[in-house]
Amino acid sequence: MYERSYFVERFLADKSGFLKPPVLFGMLSDIMERNANSYGAGAAFHLKRNLAWVLTEYQIDFNSWPESEKELIVGTHPYSFKKMYGFRIYRGKDNTGKTLFEGKGKFVLIDIKTKQLMKPSDDILSLFTDAKKTPEALPFEKWRLSGKGSLLSNKKALIAHDYIDVNGHLNNAHSVTLAYKVLDPEIIGDGKIKSIYVKYRKEAFKDDEVTINLYKESSDDLAVVIKRDETVISELLIKF
Repeated sequence: MYERSYFVERFLADKSGFLKPPVLFGMLSDIMERNANSYGAGAAFHLKRNLAWVLTEYQIDFNSWPESEKELIVGTHPYSFKKMYGFRIYRGKDNTGKTLFEGKGKFVLIDIKTKQLMKPSDDILSLFTDAKKTPEALPFEKWRLSGKGSLLSNKKALIAHDYIDVNGHLNNAHSVTLAYKVLDPEIIGDGKIKSIYVKYRKEAFKDDEVTINLYKESSDDLAVVIKRDETVISELLIKF
């Protein structure tokens, strides 16, 4: 597994001293890109071929939430590829080796000009030397928001320029940044987050106005739906 150590500075933590969720998802994005670059298969390599791997889903489960003033070692490796999809494994641990979280990500390869889904060539697949050699999908827990939860909070936001990635649209890690705007501790209480599941539905672009809605999905779960007009950009399920 490809790993990198991050130090959780105090300014990266919330008032309770735990790493802010948007920062964590930024780390996941960072470690993925660093790992891809280590194979010679990063964003620059794909952009020259008018290709990009687009994140469609994260499922991250926590044993303990990373704390301020401590080292966090984040790792990833490509698990497998099947048809147009690529799958990744993620792990976070402290400096004693204790596992803090484990997760997985699902990506799809697209032609950035035509927006068509693409099957990666054998030449591309051969670069990811740590992935399984045979086509295999990494299983994901199936989930769907009920749409029946009570609305707890909603806010509007503009997609700022610093949320835009090299592909010209909202960096998917920043969907969690947007969701965090409605996850006020006064609403969610002191319950520690046990899982964060994210689905990315549509692209968003600079200066798009979005609405961020927080719902009570169940007695233990919250849901965040981010929409541009009536189009769902992303959905999050937060389990406590």
